[in-house]
Amino acid sequence: KWIELGFEELTDEVTSRIGEFGTMLSGEKSTQSLGAILNSALRKAKGRRAHCAQFDVAPPAAKIPKSLYDEGLSILDIEEEELARQMSIVDFNHFRAIKPPELLNQAWAKPK
Repeated sequence: KWIELGFEELTDEVTSRIGEFGTMLSGEKSTQSLGAILNSALRKAKGRRAHCAQFDVAPPAAKIPKSLYDEGLSILDIEEEELARQMSIVDFNHFRAIKPPELLNQAWAKPK
């Protein structure tokens, strides 16, 4: 169960070693069903890991002001759309960094 729930925390090296262990277990009669269960869980976890945001269209070109490196550059010199785009990227990276186990505990929702 921990492979299915915590797959994002597993590195590629760990998943390959777990796969080798599952293959070894599948080869022996006494542990064959355990190896099959382990390999099945690992395949599901890898499938979920592969599901990430992918886009068919390239993002629009950045609208960088010509005076980007001037000392007198003000936030008002940057186009509103580009500023909003960059702020959205920063926000997205912050929210994406939150791991599912942090949300599953839901400590923030419990009354004090």
